[in-house]
Amino acid sequence: LDSKTSGSFGGRFAVRYPTPAARARPVGTLCVMVCGDIITDAFLMTSTTATQRGLLPSFALLLISMMLSAQALTSNGNPGPSQGTYPYSTTTWTFVETLFAPGSKISGSFTYDNKTETLSDVNVITTYKGIEYPTNIPGAVRNDVNPMPFVRGFTANEVGQIGFFVEGPFPDRLESGAPSILEDIFVGVGVCKAVEQGLCYDIGPYDGGIALFEGVAPPPPVIAPVPVGPLWLLGIMAGLLSLVAVRKLRKA
Repeated sequence: LDSKTSGSFGGRFAVRYPTPAARARPVGTLCVMVCGDIITDAFLMTSTTATQRGLLPSFALLLISMMLSAQALTSNGNPGPSQGTYPYSTTTWTFVETLFAPGSKISGSFTYDNKTETLSDVNVITTYKGIEYPTNIPGAVRNDVNPMPFVRGFTANEVGQIGFFVEGPFPDRLESGAPSILEDIFVGVGVCKAVEQGLCYDIGPYDGGIALFEGVAPPPPVIAPVPVGPLWLLGIMAGLLSLVAVRKLRKA
């Protein structure tokens, strides 16, 4: 190898002189400088400059090891987008209190976007005639009979299934971030009696009541942690290699 040698290398290595056949040659170390995706010409350093110049690639290797370790620390999990990324029309509404005749009740929460009129994350327990039902299947929001939007949830979108309804419309969340409060909202629990396009859009008979709601921003989605084992391993290996290189250069 000489000063004209160039190309791509898959690692870091050294060539030492003198050799038994040529003892007069100076001590040298082959160094590879990496900048982005470009690998510069390799060059030989003499014994008088090896220690000073050789520290630069060693320092770069140590810096890479620190960056890999830092990335491993910060990649242990992504909490997802902040609550501020959700539009103010998207709100998670929680039943704070409901007032019904004995034997009927609604508890839980649901997320609703009043601009797109979409319902998601329904976690509601409906009590009808003294029996509790998980009513987490979204039903129709609008129908041709009643143009007023209603949030509906059922045990299933089939005639005869138990469900609940909440009369809309719903306001946007407050820009201040304070919880939105809705009082005296018309609600009801009962039996699905009509299905259209696979969604229940009417309930009857039903027990009517009123409810108090609190609305907040939806919680951010949970994203699985990123495995950090390989990053830690690369960081440790790069750090050890840089320390060994610095030690050899000092001896030279």
